[in-house]
Amino acid sequence: AYTADKAEGYICIDKDTMLITAAGIDFAGTHTIEGQKYITGYVATVTYKVATADTYEEITGEMPEDAEPEDKPTPLFYKVTAPDGGIMYMLGTIHVGDNATAYLPNEVYSALENADALAVEFDIIAFEELLKTDKELAAEIANVFYYSDKSLISTHIEEELYKAGLQHALTAGVPAYVADYLTPATWADYISDLYMGSYPALTTEQGVDRRLLRIAKEKGIDIINVEDPKDQYGMPYKYTDDIHRVLLLEALNTARAYYIDETQKMYDMWCEGDEKALTD
Repeated sequence: AYTADKAEGYICIDKDTMLITAAGIDFAGTHTIEGQKYITGYVATVTYKVATADTYEEITGEMPEDAEPEDKPTPLFYKVTAPDGGIMYMLGTIHVGDNATAYLPNEVYSALENADALAVEFDIIAFEELLKTDKELAAEIANVFYYSDKSLISTHIEEELYKAGLQHALTAGVPAYVADYLTPATWADYISDLYMGSYPALTTEQGVDRRLLRIAKEKGIDIINVEDPKDQYGMPYKYTDDIHRVLLLEALNTARAYYIDETQKMYDMWCEGDEKALTD
């Protein structure tokens, strides 16, 4: 005898563009053979993303040509001089960008090429490469997305928030078979990543931090990690349940259009070097 216990499928569509963002199947059934029950199941999730410069780089291994923009960025750039004559330059980098981030002021490139070292939050390029080869590190980083006691997310947040969050998380591409074991902050990250991934005007590969890191590597300039990559990467997932809950609520209550608009505004202010606007 055979019984279909569960057979569900879903397709998620972005309401702004009408593009499919994810699709999934959740299936389970029971075979009964000579009185013995055997359970069979299948869960699969497919996520779709809008092609961007990041996609091009992932496929070809190279960044696309950067067309020279009409208005080149003039970000805030500080020169700090110590009493003994030592000099440090400070540039507040932004982690997304477009072709304009390839055309920073000459003062920035000159300072970098003549520097003893480039100090960054951490070398994200080297860290990502290490994750591909170091299985123990990859497993350690993957664990930050789950509760250390292996508990379910539904035991940490109320039922109404769980149901609303799960729907958005699956839409954002969270694999259905691990969704219940992830933290609310992980769900929130998936949702915000979906928003930015569907906005090809700004990409992470064109972020200023990555641009400067690539130049430093090409020029043989030392790179200093200001923070420990493992601690910095896992920090948002070590918060209390209350903060996790707030992060998920914020992601659910922020419309995609608003999120993208605010990110674009911040990027424009960065390019203009508008200190007052950025401070406000």
